[in-house]
Amino acid sequence: MKPFGLLVGGDPERIEQGSSCLEHAGFEILTARDVIDAMDVVRGRETAAGTGVALNDAIFDHTTDAISLSTADGIILDVNRRWEEIRQLPREQLIGQHIRDFAADTESYRRALDRSSRSPIVPIAAASGSLIYMEFSTAMIPAHGDQVVLSIGRDVTDMVLARQHMEASERKYRLLVENIPDVVWLATLDGKILFMSPKVEAVCGFTAAEIMAAPASFWFERIHPSNVADVRREFARLASHGQYEAEYRWQRKDGAWTWIRAQAVVTLETDGTVLAEGIFADVTARKHLEDQVRQSQKMEAIGRLTGGVAHDFNNLLAIILGNGRMLLDDLADADPRRDDAAAILEAANRAATLTRQLLTFSRHQAVKPQPLDLNAIVKGVEKMLRRIIGEDVELLLHLSEPAGPVLVDAGEIEQVIMNLVVNARDAMPQGGRLTIETSHVDLDADYAALHPGVTAARYIAISVTDTGCGMDAETRRRAFEPFFTTKEQTQGTGLGLATCYGIVRGCHGHISLYSEPGVGTVFTVYLPLQPGTAEIHDDAAQKADATGTETVLLIEDDQQLRRTIRRVLSGRGYTVLEASGSTQALEVCERYGGGIDLVLSDMVMPGLSGPDTAERIRQHRHQVKVLFMSGYSDHAVFRNGPSQARVNFIQKPFMPQALALKVREVLDAR
Repeated sequence: MKPFGLLVGGDPERIEQGSSCLEHAGFEILTARDVIDAMDVVRGRETAAGTGVALNDAIFDHTTDAISLSTADGIILDVNRRWEEIRQLPREQLIGQHIRDFAADTESYRRALDRSSRSPIVPIAAASGSLIYMEFSTAMIPAHGDQVVLSIGRDVTDMVLARQHMEASERKYRLLVENIPDVVWLATLDGKILFMSPKVEAVCGFTAAEIMAAPASFWFERIHPSNVADVRREFARLASHGQYEAEYRWQRKDGAWTWIRAQAVVTLETDGTVLAEGIFADVTARKHLEDQVRQSQKMEAIGRLTGGVAHDFNNLLAIILGNGRMLLDDLADADPRRDDAAAILEAANRAATLTRQLLTFSRHQAVKPQPLDLNAIVKGVEKMLRRIIGEDVELLLHLSEPAGPVLVDAGEIEQVIMNLVVNARDAMPQGGRLTIETSHVDLDADYAALHPGVTAARYIAISVTDTGCGMDAETRRRAFEPFFTTKEQTQGTGLGLATCYGIVRGCHGHISLYSEPGVGTVFTVYLPLQPGTAEIHDDAAQKADATGTETVLLIEDDQQLRRTIRRVLSGRGYTVLEASGSTQALEVCERYGGGIDLVLSDMVMPGLSGPDTAERIRQHRHQVKVLFMSGYSDHAVFRNGPSQARVNFIQKPFMPQALALKVREVLDAR
């Protein structure tokens, strides 16, 4: 059956025009008169001419649409066969029901009555419980003084379900775009942004609307000048290669620079337009971590190099210092050569200080850590600090009480404080304010993730803040490198901050730097908080008596140094047996018939190491005591050997008196 058109109106000319148009379009014409005649049949009456046709036969049963006639208040007068199929009920049961009973819910029925809703779609409940979505057109028809509602419904279930599926897919896509951490974008190949997901505001500071409203040049204008050419080149390759990938710095709305990693592919729209779509993410944290790792690896490599050089150099310095001291002691007070010998010793001592700094930086310096109160250390050097900084620099101390114990070597931490204060003073040639502050700080896992080598824990922090000239980015990046300095050549070695770095890392701590040119600098040292009570740091006077009559087995592969040490100990009353290595030392022990009280051995030698040699000797001479020496205390054999807490050790280079005192200390220990 053809679809039908309903013509309602009183103007015969307009009805005739409308009828002609509808017939030309393939519609079968239904006028109000037809409906009225049908209603007469419904009511059991024939038309005056006797030619009425039952509505059931004339209209209802020959269309795929669902047609109903109802009173103005919604009572069903008649329905066609399609309604019987939908409701799965006979016409007799449907007539007399209210039209709202056909709808699946009250809200759907309300929308169907809303005159502002053109062709509303209503879910209809079939008797089986399934839903059929129908689109309705309604008209009020006057019939013998009554108002009859003609309703025509078309099954649009397939269309509705397809639309619901599409809307669900769009919702999922929108949720995905809005919630993934990356920013999703769409742009023309000339750079005009057509779409940005809301995440862009968190990354760039601008809203998506602000970016899309901006001209095509906006995005490229905020790319860092050093990256613009590369990004433009990559973007231009999209058309020929179909994809691009770039990493660059972009200036946020607040002026800060953020690192962005972007990826894109070419896409062809249905209208033939070629666009670029892709994602980008803020990778600033990753770039920062990569820089930290590279710097850490660089510092570690430099540390290994400097530690190795200092180890070899210390052997030479031990010879110079030992022989120089003995030479000076042998010269009469009036001997003019005393000045020459003193100059040699002074230069050697300066060289020894330099190597100690190198070893400290590389964390290969022998230290004696103990639980100490950081505040007490700061107060102990306060007077010295005031003398160093001068009268034009104001010194302020803000110490958190109690600071709590930290496991450190007091001399090393004093050196860190001194180095930082000297740097701060040099940054304020016209005077200023220097603040030293201690506090409790919790470094969390997020902070530790961005700073390699840092463990999330509770720390005692000591910060040194100045109001000086500050540092630029390049100076900050290289600040802890050995021999890097911004001072004139005669004013510094460039080892001050490198030494601080090594000391702090050796204490399992962390040092950070914040500085702005023209504003000032803040160095913060984080030292792990230790359980227990801090010990009182007291530099007791060394013993003056360092002589003895015991027998010492000296094991040293450097002939000149061995000769120097033998002279030092022999001159103080000891009997000295010499060996150039482990093999000779074991032979001496086997051959020598007397007692051996002390083994004085280098750590690293050809053949067996010092600790291994000492262990072999102790198998036959159980009571012998051992003192190790080395210019490089962190060698693998030392770390993997006996616990450092139980090993007697003296760091090269050493003065004769220091060696004699250490030998006496080991021999007298129980």
